[in-house]
Amino acid sequence: MDFKKIDILLNKYFEGRSSLEEETFLKEYFSSENVALEHLPYKQMFDFFKQARQEKNPTPVRLMHHKQKRRRFFAMAAAVIIGLGLVVLMQDNQNSIFLNQKSTAQLQFSEHKQEDKEEVIKEMKKFSYNLNKGVEKTGVISIFGKTTQKVFKLKNEKK
Repeated sequence: MDFKKIDILLNKYFEGRSSLEEETFLKEYFSSENVALEHLPYKQMFDFFKQARQEKNPTPVRLMHHKQKRRRFFAMAAAVIIGLGLVVLMQDNQNSIFLNQKSTAQLQFSEHKQEDKEEVIKEMKKFSYNLNKGVEKTGVISIFGKTTQKVFKLKNEKK
């Protein structure tokens, strides 16, 4: 037996350049009794490969069918859509509760002229209108802040 040929085939095998015929030749060589002493470590490796090929998995592997994958995809998509819908509904509900709250203020006038009273009432109505516009715009921001705190579980730090 030409041991130099075996060394060349082993080098090709470990470099991944060997053909199927060459690998079959190596398997036959290492399964025979005429293995050189310098090749004995490789014999153990090829014996291990032979033994590993004969092992079987006791439980069969179940692959998912295309229909099962599609069902899972639609179920996940539906769950995401429902979750987003609930978040939007909860924000709208909180927003409407926040915006429907009516504030009342009482003015007390004492010994002022009627014109002064009417002017103060007019200015208070303007102030109230502008304040309500600002509250409507900032209400959405505060609700957004509350929901992000719920989502990210942020804690308000009190100083």
